[in-house]
Amino acid sequence: MIIDSPIVVKDVYLNPGEFSFGLSHYRIRTLLGSCVALILWHPEKKLGGMSHVILPSQKVEYSVDTKLPGKFADESMELFKKNAKLHRTDIRDYVAKIFGGAHLMSKSDSDSVYVSEEERNILEKSKSRFNIGERNSIFIKELLDKEGIKLVSEHIGGYRHRKVFLTNWDGEVWMENPK
Repeated sequence: MIIDSPIVVKDVYLNPGEFSFGLSHYRIRTLLGSCVALILWHPEKKLGGMSHVILPSQKVEYSVDTKLPGKFADESMELFKKNAKLHRTDIRDYVAKIFGGAHLMSKSDSDSVYVSEEERNILEKSKSRFNIGERNSIFIKELLDKEGIKLVSEHIGGYRHRKVFLTNWDGEVWMENPK
């Protein structure tokens, strides 16, 4: 089946912490580093959205006050559920895709400067503990599982930024990941 793109496209760019949800004429895009793009899309209704998640949850460990609707993964999920309800759809009928979660500092930090073996071991231990991209990804997967939403695609981790584009008319996600 060939899906034609809409005549008029609403192009939305998300900055860190922003959220967008729209109908079949929406194209949503963002640039990610350690942040994670959480994308939910309804295959039958051709609607969905993206959240540019910065942190897992405000309730768990952060006391930052923010007006950014997509900053926290758990609050983003609530926005997705609210939008699904507004469009008379069940959140479990959406499919999920996640991208991002790079650890931008670790590779260059530990490889470009001389550190002792002891310091290298400390750095390696701290990478997993403080790798916010990895923590975002794990938390988002747990949220998806809890809500009964199927994860159909992911490209997470690594050491480089990504550009991500979602087209709601066909649910395709394009990613540019420079080498």
